[in-house]
Amino acid sequence: QDEDVVGQMDAEGWAESQWGRRKQDYGPKVNFKKQSVGDGQGCPPWGHTLLQSAPKGFEAVELGVIEYDEARGSHMPAHIDDSWVWGERLVTYNLVSPCVFTFDNGPSGRIVRVPLARGDVLEIAGVAR
Repeated sequence: QDEDVVGQMDAEGWAESQWGRRKQDYGPKVNFKKQSVGDGQGCPPWGHTLLQSAPKGFEAVELGVIEYDEARGSHMPAHIDDSWVWGERLVTYNLVSPCVFTFDNGPSGRIVRVPLARGDVLEIAGVAR
C-alpha cells in the first residue's frame, strides 16, 4: 500500500522548500504571523487512505507531505509546531526509508532519538509535543 501511495504522491508534483526538502501541502492556507486560516487544497484520495491508519480519535487539520533526501542535505531544524492551528497531537508517517526522528527538550538539554522503520506511524502528543 505504501508504494502505491508514494507513486500517487510523486504524480502530484513537488514544490521546493527550505533546508533541501520538497513538499506538498493539502488543507487550509495558514498565515502564522496573523494566526489566521484560509481556504486551501483539499485532501487527495491517497491522503484519505493514509489517514485510515491514524490513531483512534485523531482528526487531521492538514496533510503535509515532506520529502527528505540525504543527497540534498534535507533536514528539519528543531522547532515547535503551532498548536493553535494543528492541535495537541501530530501524526507522522514514514513511507520510504528508515530514519531517525530527534526530539530536543532545549532547556533540559535532553535529546531523544526515535528510530523509524519504513511504514512506521508516530503520534506526537503531551510533553513530546
